Amino acid sequence: MDSYNPDNWNWKELFTGDDEDISLNGVPNEYLLQPEVNDTGGSGTDNTVTMTADPRSKRKINDKAYRARCKENEKSQKEELEKLAAENESMRTENESLKEKKVTMLSPTLEEAAIKINQLRSENQRLKRTSDYQGIVLQAFTEKMSSHGKFQNLHDEAARSSESVIQDPRMQEKKRLLEERSRLENENRLLELQNQAYFKMIQDDKNPTGDEAD
Repeated sequence: MDSYNPDNWNWKELFTGDDEDISLNGVPNEYLLQPEVNDTGGSGTDNTVTMTADPRSKRKINDKAYRARCKENEKSQKEELEKLAAENESMRTENESLKEKKVTMLSPTLEEAAIKINQLRSENQRLKRTSDYQGIVLQAFTEKMSSHGKFQNLHDEAARSSESVIQDPRMQEKKRLLEERSRLENENRLLELQNQAYFKMIQDDKNPTGDEAD
């Protein structure tokens, strides 16, 4: 049974040459392992590749490492896109919230401004109508003063003529007709100005906004 105990074996006799060191001279070159290459591919992944002297095996190993790098880059880009999409959605939500808040804050102010503008517009139209009416009244008063002066001049002229001419019925009638004509012209002018003022007031009442008709 001692022959099956490895401690009792003569290991040197198992190899050619009892005093020779063990060597790999009989091993084919394609089975010799080459130095290891650590390729991180810029992605942080440690791709340890065992290179051999076989070009086909080397190409397969390189292709595998390249696919691993591409997969890692694609994963990284996808995560970056998902992150950007989430940030974009968050900013869009915040933008909509700020927009609604702005509208809510400005709506009362805009309504108050619109009411104030309408009030000012109405007041402006009222003042314009009043100004137009006062202008017509002033014109009528000016015409009245002018007509009164003209009538007074005619009256004075008639008085002077009556003193220098012979008092006969025909001259008296002519004087009366001149005075009557002057009085009627003055009244007609005043009535015309009053009618213009009334017409202006009626037009303003029909069109309170003051817009002119086409």
